[in-house]
Amino acid sequence: MTLRIRILLHVAYWLTALVFFALYYGQKPGDFAQNLAYAALLLPVTIGTTYFILYRLIPRYLLTRQYARFGLYLVYTVIASVYLELLVSFVLYMTLADYQSMVVQPDFPGVVDGLLGMYFFVALAVAAHLAERWYRLQQARHAMEIRLKEAELALLKSQIQPHFMFNALNSLYALALERSADTPDLILKLSTLLDYVLYRAGTDRVDLALELDMIQAYVDLESVRCADRAVITLDLPSDPPAATMAPLLILPLVENAFKHGVHPSDAPSRIAIRVTVAEGRLHVEVRNTLAAADPKRSGGIGLENLRARLAHLHPGAHELTTSVQDGWFTARMTIPLAP
Repeated sequence: MTLRIRILLHVAYWLTALVFFALYYGQKPGDFAQNLAYAALLLPVTIGTTYFILYRLIPRYLLTRQYARFGLYLVYTVIASVYLELLVSFVLYMTLADYQSMVVQPDFPGVVDGLLGMYFFVALAVAAHLAERWYRLQQARHAMEIRLKEAELALLKSQIQPHFMFNALNSLYALALERSADTPDLILKLSTLLDYVLYRAGTDRVDLALELDMIQAYVDLESVRCADRAVITLDLPSDPPAATMAPLLILPLVENAFKHGVHPSDAPSRIAIRVTVAEGRLHVEVRNTLAAADPKRSGGIGLENLRARLAHLHPGAHELTTSVQDGWFTARMTIPLAP
Protein backbone atom coordinates (compact mmCIF):
# COMPACT_ATOMS: atom_id res chain seq x y z
CA MET A 1 0.00 0.00 0.00
CA THR A 2 1.47 3.35 -1.05
CA LEU A 3 1.88 6.27 1.35
CA ARG A 4 -0.66 8.33 -0.56
CA ILE A 5 -3.33 5.66 -0.24
CA ARG A 6 -2.61 5.24 3.46
CA ILE A 7 -2.99 8.98 4.03
CA LEU A 8 -6.28 9.02 2.13
CA LEU A 9 -7.57 6.10 4.18
CA HIS A 10 -6.63 7.84 7.43
CA VAL A 11 -8.31 11.07 6.33
CA ALA A 12 -11.44 9.18 5.30
CA TYR A 13 -11.51 7.36 8.65
CA TRP A 14 -11.34 10.54 10.69
CA LEU A 15 -13.88 12.31 8.50
CA THR A 16 -16.19 9.38 9.19
CA ALA A 17 -15.52 9.79 12.91
CA LEU A 18 -16.30 13.51 12.71
CA VAL A 19 -19.57 12.87 10.89
CA PHE A 20 -20.50 10.26 13.49
CA PHE A 21 -19.76 12.61 16.38
CA ALA A 22 -21.70 15.42 14.72
CA LEU A 23 -24.75 13.23 14.03
CA TYR A 24 -24.66 11.55 17.42
CA TYR A 25 -24.25 14.62 19.56
CA GLY A 26 -26.19 16.88 17.21
CA GLN A 27 -29.42 14.95 17.72
CA LYS A 28 -29.21 15.22 21.51
CA PRO A 29 -31.41 17.73 23.34
CA GLY A 30 -29.91 21.12 23.79
CA ASP A 31 -28.28 23.67 21.55
CA PHE A 32 -27.11 22.08 18.29
CA ALA A 33 -24.16 24.46 17.98
CA GLN A 34 -22.95 23.46 21.44
CA ASN A 35 -23.22 19.79 20.63
CA LEU A 36 -21.48 20.19 17.28
CA ALA A 37 -18.66 22.20 18.82
CA TYR A 38 -18.20 19.51 21.46
CA ALA A 39 -17.96 16.85 18.74
CA ALA A 40 -15.40 18.87 16.76
CA LEU A 41 -13.24 19.45 19.83
CA LEU A 42 -13.46 15.79 20.81
CA LEU A 43 -11.95 14.64 17.50
CA PRO A 44 -8.35 15.93 18.09
CA VAL A 45 -8.27 14.16 21.45
CA THR A 46 -9.40 10.94 19.75
CA ILE A 47 -6.82 11.30 16.96
CA GLY A 48 -3.98 12.05 19.35
CA THR A 49 -4.84 9.12 21.62
CA THR A 50 -5.11 6.75 18.67
CA TYR A 51 -1.79 7.64 17.04
CA PHE A 52 0.05 7.64 20.33
CA ILE A 53 -1.10 4.05 20.94
CA LEU A 54 -0.48 2.95 17.34
CA TYR A 55 2.93 4.44 16.71
CA ARG A 56 4.39 4.74 20.19
CA LEU A 57 3.06 2.13 22.58
CA ILE A 58 2.48 -0.77 20.21
CA PRO A 59 5.85 -0.72 18.36
CA ARG A 60 7.94 0.09 21.42
CA TYR A 61 6.33 -2.15 24.03
CA LEU A 62 3.69 -4.53 22.66
CA LEU A 63 5.66 -5.80 19.67
CA THR A 64 8.81 -6.13 21.76
CA ARG A 65 6.84 -8.20 24.29
CA GLN A 66 7.22 -5.72 27.13
CA TYR A 67 3.65 -6.41 28.15
CA ALA A 68 3.85 -4.95 31.65
CA ARG A 69 5.17 -1.62 30.39
CA PHE A 70 2.65 -1.60 27.58
CA GLY A 71 -0.21 -2.11 30.04
CA LEU A 72 1.13 0.54 32.40
CA TYR A 73 1.63 3.17 29.70
CA LEU A 74 -1.74 2.32 28.19
CA VAL A 75 -3.36 3.11 31.54
CA TYR A 76 -1.44 6.40 31.64
CA THR A 77 -2.65 7.17 28.12
CA VAL A 78 -6.26 6.49 29.07
CA ILE A 79 -5.97 8.72 32.12
CA ALA A 80 -4.41 11.51 30.05
CA SER A 81 -7.09 11.24 27.37
CA VAL A 82 -9.85 11.27 29.98
CA TYR A 83 -8.27 14.39 31.47
CA LEU A 84 -8.17 16.05 28.04
CA GLU A 85 -11.76 15.07 27.37
CA LEU A 86 -12.81 16.58 30.70
CA LEU A 87 -10.79 19.69 29.91
CA VAL A 88 -12.55 20.03 26.53
CA SER A 89 -15.91 19.62 28.25
CA PHE A 90 -15.04 22.18 30.90
CA VAL A 91 -13.69 24.76 28.47
CA LEU A 92 -16.71 24.40 26.21
CA TYR A 93 -19.05 24.43 29.18
CA MET A 94 -17.63 27.63 30.60
CA THR A 95 -17.09 29.41 27.29
CA LEU A 96 -20.53 28.82 25.84
CA ALA A 97 -22.19 29.52 29.18
CA ASP A 98 -20.23 32.73 29.51
CA TYR A 99 -19.10 31.39 32.87
CA GLN A 100 -22.72 31.20 34.04
CA SER A 101 -23.58 27.64 34.88
CA MET A 102 -27.35 28.17 34.80
CA VAL A 103 -27.27 29.07 31.10
CA VAL A 104 -26.22 25.60 29.98
CA GLN A 105 -29.01 23.07 29.54
CA PRO A 106 -28.73 19.90 31.64
CA ASP A 107 -29.04 17.77 28.44
CA PHE A 108 -25.52 18.75 27.33
CA PRO A 109 -23.69 15.50 26.29
CA GLY A 110 -22.13 13.93 29.33
CA VAL A 111 -18.60 12.84 29.95
CA VAL A 112 -19.54 9.16 29.73
CA ASP A 113 -21.01 9.58 26.25
CA GLY A 114 -17.90 11.45 25.20
CA LEU A 115 -15.59 8.74 26.46
CA LEU A 116 -17.62 5.96 24.83
CA GLY A 117 -17.64 7.74 21.49
CA MET A 118 -13.95 8.59 21.67
CA TYR A 119 -12.75 5.14 22.67
CA PHE A 120 -15.00 3.43 20.18
CA PHE A 121 -12.97 4.97 17.34
CA VAL A 122 -9.68 4.51 19.21
CA ALA A 123 -10.38 0.79 19.69
CA LEU A 124 -11.58 0.39 16.10
CA ALA A 125 -8.42 2.01 14.72
CA VAL A 126 -6.14 -0.07 16.97
CA ALA A 127 -7.94 -3.29 16.01
CA ALA A 128 -7.67 -2.45 12.29
CA HIS A 129 -3.97 -1.61 12.69
CA LEU A 130 -3.20 -4.87 14.48
CA ALA A 131 -5.23 -6.86 11.95
CA GLU A 132 -3.33 -5.24 9.07
CA ARG A 133 0.02 -5.87 10.77
CA TRP A 134 -0.93 -9.52 11.40
CA TYR A 135 -2.01 -9.92 7.76
CA ARG A 136 1.24 -8.40 6.45
CA LEU A 137 3.22 -10.61 8.82
CA GLN A 138 1.41 -13.71 7.55
CA GLN A 139 2.01 -12.65 3.95
CA ALA A 140 5.69 -12.07 4.63
CA ARG A 141 5.97 -15.39 6.43
CA HIS A 142 4.25 -17.17 3.55
CA ALA A 143 6.56 -15.51 1.02
CA MET A 144 9.58 -16.45 3.14
CA GLU A 145 8.41 -20.07 3.33
CA ILE A 146 8.06 -20.15 -0.46
CA ARG A 147 11.54 -18.71 -0.93
CA LEU A 148 13.00 -21.19 1.56
CA LYS A 149 11.21 -24.05 -0.16
CA GLU A 150 12.51 -22.94 -3.57
CA ALA A 151 16.03 -22.59 -2.19
CA GLU A 152 15.89 -26.02 -0.57
CA LEU A 153 14.56 -27.63 -3.74
CA ALA A 154 17.31 -25.96 -5.75
CA LEU A 155 19.89 -27.27 -3.26
CA LEU A 156 18.46 -30.79 -3.41
CA LYS A 157 18.43 -30.72 -7.20
CA SER A 158 22.02 -29.47 -7.27
CA GLN A 159 22.99 -32.39 -5.04
CA ILE A 160 21.28 -34.87 -7.34
CA GLN A 161 23.01 -33.61 -10.46
CA PRO A 162 26.65 -34.06 -9.28
CA HIS A 163 25.69 -37.49 -7.98
CA PHE A 164 24.34 -38.42 -11.38
CA MET A 165 27.35 -36.96 -13.20
CA PHE A 166 29.75 -38.85 -10.97
CA ASN A 167 28.15 -42.19 -11.83
CA ALA A 168 27.95 -41.41 -15.55
CA LEU A 169 31.61 -40.33 -15.74
CA ASN A 170 32.62 -43.51 -13.93
CA SER A 171 30.87 -45.48 -16.66
CA LEU A 172 32.73 -43.57 -19.36
CA TYR A 173 36.05 -44.04 -17.56
CA ALA A 174 35.51 -47.80 -17.26
CA LEU A 175 34.84 -48.17 -20.99
CA ALA A 176 37.76 -45.94 -21.91
CA LEU A 177 40.10 -48.18 -19.94
CA GLU A 178 38.80 -51.19 -21.85
CA ARG A 179 39.14 -49.32 -25.19
CA SER A 180 35.62 -50.40 -25.95
CA ALA A 181 34.04 -49.74 -29.34
CA ASP A 182 30.96 -48.60 -27.45
CA THR A 183 32.77 -45.56 -26.05
CA PRO A 184 31.58 -43.09 -28.77
CA ASP A 185 27.98 -44.22 -28.31
CA LEU A 186 28.37 -43.82 -24.56
CA ILE A 187 29.72 -40.28 -25.01
CA LEU A 188 26.70 -39.43 -27.18
CA LYS A 189 24.28 -40.75 -24.56
CA LEU A 190 26.14 -38.88 -21.86
CA SER A 191 25.87 -35.70 -23.92
CA THR A 192 22.12 -36.25 -24.18
CA LEU A 193 21.86 -36.75 -20.44
CA LEU A 194 23.97 -33.67 -19.73
CA ASP A 195 21.67 -31.60 -21.92
CA TYR A 196 18.66 -32.86 -20.00
CA VAL A 197 20.10 -32.40 -16.52
CA LEU A 198 21.74 -29.04 -17.09
CA TYR A 199 19.11 -27.33 -19.22
CA ARG A 200 15.78 -29.12 -19.47
CA ALA A 201 15.66 -30.25 -15.83
CA GLY A 202 16.15 -26.66 -14.69
CA THR A 203 12.40 -26.03 -15.04
CA ASP A 204 9.73 -26.88 -12.49
CA ARG A 205 8.07 -29.45 -14.72
CA VAL A 206 9.01 -31.50 -17.77
CA ASP A 207 7.08 -33.74 -20.13
CA LEU A 208 6.68 -37.28 -18.86
CA ALA A 209 7.89 -38.62 -22.21
CA LEU A 210 11.09 -36.58 -21.91
CA GLU A 211 11.77 -37.90 -18.42
CA LEU A 212 11.23 -41.48 -19.60
CA ASP A 213 13.56 -40.94 -22.59
CA MET A 214 16.22 -39.78 -20.15
CA ILE A 215 15.74 -42.92 -18.04
CA GLN A 216 16.02 -45.06 -21.16
CA ALA A 217 19.27 -43.33 -22.12
CA TYR A 218 20.67 -43.73 -18.61
CA VAL A 219 19.83 -47.44 -18.49
CA ASP A 220 21.36 -47.93 -21.93
CA LEU A 221 24.51 -46.23 -20.69
CA GLU A 222 24.71 -48.40 -17.59
CA SER A 223 23.87 -51.54 -19.55
CA VAL A 224 27.03 -51.12 -21.59
CA ARG A 225 29.13 -50.72 -18.47
CA CYS A 226 27.52 -53.64 -16.63
CA ALA A 227 26.93 -55.94 -19.60
CA ASP A 228 28.80 -58.90 -18.10
CA ARG A 229 27.76 -58.33 -14.49
CA ALA A 230 24.03 -57.62 -14.52
CA VAL A 231 20.80 -58.70 -16.16
CA ILE A 232 18.75 -55.55 -16.65
CA THR A 233 15.02 -55.41 -17.36
CA LEU A 234 13.42 -52.11 -18.29
CA ASP A 235 9.66 -51.79 -18.77
CA LEU A 236 8.50 -48.31 -19.77
CA PRO A 237 5.14 -47.20 -21.22
CA SER A 238 5.31 -47.54 -25.00
CA ASP A 239 2.96 -44.60 -25.50
CA PRO A 240 3.12 -42.37 -22.41
CA PRO A 241 0.26 -39.90 -21.94
CA ALA A 242 0.68 -36.17 -22.46
CA ALA A 243 1.46 -35.29 -18.86
CA THR A 244 4.11 -33.42 -16.92
CA MET A 245 6.05 -34.07 -13.72
CA ALA A 246 8.88 -32.58 -11.70
CA PRO A 247 12.22 -33.54 -13.27
CA LEU A 248 14.72 -36.04 -11.88
CA LEU A 249 12.34 -37.98 -9.65
CA ILE A 250 12.77 -41.41 -11.24
CA LEU A 251 16.53 -41.16 -11.69
CA PRO A 252 17.53 -41.50 -8.00
CA LEU A 253 15.73 -44.87 -7.79
CA VAL A 254 17.45 -46.12 -10.94
CA GLU A 255 20.84 -44.76 -9.83
CA ASN A 256 20.46 -46.45 -6.48
CA ALA A 257 19.75 -49.80 -8.13
CA PHE A 258 22.90 -49.66 -10.24
CA LYS A 259 25.04 -48.29 -7.44
CA HIS A 260 24.08 -50.95 -4.88
CA GLY A 261 22.70 -53.70 -7.10
CA VAL A 262 25.67 -54.43 -9.34
CA HIS A 263 28.31 -56.34 -7.42
CA PRO A 264 30.92 -59.05 -8.06
CA SER A 265 29.32 -62.49 -7.89
CA ASP A 266 29.34 -65.88 -9.56
CA ALA A 267 25.82 -65.20 -10.78
CA PRO A 268 25.04 -61.89 -12.51
CA SER A 269 23.20 -59.24 -10.54
CA ARG A 270 19.64 -58.47 -11.52
CA ILE A 271 17.92 -55.11 -11.89
CA ALA A 272 14.25 -54.73 -12.83
CA ILE A 273 12.72 -51.32 -13.56
CA ARG A 274 9.01 -50.91 -14.24
CA VAL A 275 7.15 -47.66 -14.87
CA THR A 276 3.38 -47.48 -15.39
CA VAL A 277 0.74 -44.76 -15.53
CA ALA A 278 -2.77 -45.23 -14.16
CA GLU A 279 -5.52 -42.76 -13.27
CA GLY A 280 -3.28 -39.73 -13.50
CA ARG A 281 -0.56 -41.16 -11.28
CA LEU A 282 2.92 -42.40 -12.07
CA HIS A 283 3.95 -45.72 -10.52
CA VAL A 284 7.63 -46.65 -10.41
CA GLU A 285 9.05 -49.92 -9.13
CA VAL A 286 12.81 -50.53 -9.10
CA ARG A 287 14.22 -53.80 -7.81
CA ASN A 288 17.79 -55.02 -7.52
CA THR A 289 19.50 -58.01 -5.97
CA LEU A 290 21.67 -57.37 -2.92
CA ALA A 291 25.24 -58.40 -2.37
CA ALA A 292 25.63 -61.28 0.07
CA ALA A 293 28.16 -59.25 2.07
CA ASP A 294 25.74 -56.34 2.46
CA PRO A 295 22.21 -57.76 2.45
CA LYS A 296 20.48 -54.69 3.95
CA ARG A 297 22.07 -51.83 2.02
CA SER A 298 19.24 -49.43 1.11
CA GLY A 299 20.90 -46.51 -0.67
CA GLY A 300 22.43 -43.18 0.25
CA ILE A 301 22.21 -39.53 -0.72
CA GLY A 302 20.06 -40.24 -3.78
CA LEU A 303 17.13 -41.70 -1.88
CA GLU A 304 17.43 -39.22 0.97
CA ASN A 305 17.24 -36.31 -1.46
CA LEU A 306 14.34 -37.93 -3.25
CA ARG A 307 12.38 -38.22 0.01
CA ALA A 308 13.03 -34.57 0.78
CA ARG A 309 12.00 -33.41 -2.71
CA LEU A 310 8.79 -35.45 -2.66
CA ALA A 311 7.88 -34.04 0.74
CA HIS A 312 8.13 -30.52 -0.74
CA LEU A 313 6.65 -31.20 -4.15
CA HIS A 314 3.78 -33.53 -3.27
CA PRO A 315 3.07 -33.29 0.48
CA GLY A 316 0.56 -35.95 1.42
CA ALA A 317 0.03 -36.97 -2.21
CA HIS A 318 2.97 -39.29 -2.83
CA GLU A 319 4.25 -42.67 -1.72
CA LEU A 320 7.84 -43.84 -1.45
CA THR A 321 8.54 -47.17 0.20
CA THR A 322 11.56 -49.45 0.32
CA SER A 323 11.79 -53.06 1.40
CA VAL A 324 14.25 -55.93 1.53
CA GLN A 325 12.98 -59.43 0.93
CA ASP A 326 14.51 -62.67 -0.35
CA GLY A 327 17.75 -60.96 -1.34
CA TRP A 328 15.99 -58.21 -3.29
CA PHE A 329 15.87 -54.50 -2.50
CA THR A 330 12.65 -52.92 -3.81
CA ALA A 331 11.78 -49.24 -4.05
CA ARG A 332 8.30 -48.14 -5.03
CA MET A 333 7.19 -44.58 -5.76
CA THR A 334 3.82 -43.16 -6.69
CA ILE A 335 3.32 -39.48 -7.57
CA PRO A 336 0.53 -37.46 -9.21
CA LEU A 337 0.97 -36.25 -12.77
CA ALA A 338 -0.14 -32.88 -14.09
CA PRO A 339 -1.56 -31.99 -17.52
